[in-house]
Amino acid sequence: MSTLTILIAGAGIGGLTAAAALAQRGAKVIVFEKSKTLGEVGAGLQQGPNAMHVHEALGIREAIEAAGYAPKNAVMRDYHSGETLFKTPLNPSHQERYGQKYITIHRADLHRILLHAAKDAGAQIHLGEAITDYSQSRDAVTILAGGIPYSGDALIGADGIHSKIRAHMLGEQTPHFTGQVAWRGTIPASKAPSGFMDSDVTAWLGPHKHFISYAIRGGELINFVAIEEREAWAQEGWSHK
Repeated sequence: MSTLTILIAGAGIGGLTAAAALAQRGAKVIVFEKSKTLGEVGAGLQQGPNAMHVHEALGIREAIEAAGYAPKNAVMRDYHSGETLFKTPLNPSHQERYGQKYITIHRADLHRILLHAAKDAGAQIHLGEAITDYSQSRDAVTILAGGIPYSGDALIGADGIHSKIRAHMLGEQTPHFTGQVAWRGTIPASKAPSGFMDSDVTAWLGPHKHFISYAIRGGELINFVAIEEREAWAQEGWSHK
């Protein structure tokens, strides 16, 4: 049986996870990313046991745990009084119950680990080359990236919310505003008051808004997500004030 050639649009979390998994299983994988560089973008992510089982299968669980943080509980608190409304144990109970830890990690760290896993498995990463068009026949799919045609057995569209692959397949679609806007970021834990952070993932619940905080990078950084109900759309991006 001949080796499958898989073309992937996008070198984000989804694209690199697919690239690592397929390359490790013998496929020839070529990833096309429109950005010319892959850098430190994003904030914290939570990796539950289901995700950690995937990382285990990819051989990167230990690297994920080393780069992340294992919170003890998920806690909901009243925004005004600080009273604990609800608490769910995470670690070590998730390891005991589901076979994997619950890990919080910076997106950039997860992305870096996945990138190394994909490259180590033999995946080719083409930067600065966005897939702008594709066509398919019974035997192959052909893409156009950086003005150059490439052919493969399958094409995976992992090129984000502004996906050219999805638009080509299903037509242009406008995102639907849900009325919720999330403001995300990180701060050094050393900049916070002493005792400000505990070892929990904490959600502070208020009227028409809530605030989530948890540690990442072994407690070096505090990740926060401030979510509010709004009538007006806020432009998607990582650098808006």
